[in-house]
Amino acid sequence: LADAFATRTEGVKGRQAVEWGLVDDVAPASQFDEAVLDRARHHVERSDRPNTADGIVLTPIVRAIDGDTITYDHVRVGIDRDLAAATITVCAPTQPQPGTGDELAAAGASAWVLAAARQLDDAMLHLRFNESEIGTWLLRTEGDGDAVVAAESVLGQSHWLARETRLYWVRVFKRLDLSARSLFALVEPGSCFDGLLAEQALAADRSYMLDGTWDGSDLAAPTLRLTDANLG
Repeated sequence: LADAFATRTEGVKGRQAVEWGLVDDVAPASQFDEAVLDRARHHVERSDRPNTADGIVLTPIVRAIDGDTITYDHVRVGIDRDLAAATITVCAPTQPQPGTGDELAAAGASAWVLAAARQLDDAMLHLRFNESEIGTWLLRTEGDGDAVVAAESVLGQSHWLARETRLYWVRVFKRLDLSARSLFALVEPGSCFDGLLAEQALAADRSYMLDGTWDGSDLAAPTLRLTDANLG
């Protein structure tokens, strides 16, 4: 059907688009608003989000651009224009993070598990739209892998915000996978490709992992660790 649709200059009309699974539903202009409301009510009725939940405020993402360096709280981007490459580094949390869904809701957009996802998403969008000539992305991580695993553990709980945050990470990694750039992950001493952040190495075209440690460095040999977060 996809091949047939792509080769039909006249396209397909509404009812046939529904039958082919191209759209969920069709409605005439006079009934369109009501159809949208009915679909919204349907999803609201099925939602496990409590009626008393007020949601959270997605505060503006703060980034600082200084020449070829872009800095967020948990993400850094360095651009090498001679190589047409950008290094994207996601940092582990350095402070205690919410351990329950209610604590996550109270922390809102400041929680690492949500803030890091939003900042990584913003960094990729910036590179895609404003730095289109940068064709290679080097993916790096930095910090304590145990802190990443501890922070992401809240996403396994049966809480509406934990679920939505988990789905947001899925969307971020889909954007990474579909960015049409050459992706290389560097797993080095001091990196934290653990749990959620391991998905970056799995999405890369190639991943390079140091066997051992750097000479003269006290950093431990790097690891790549999967958790329950990689199975969701």
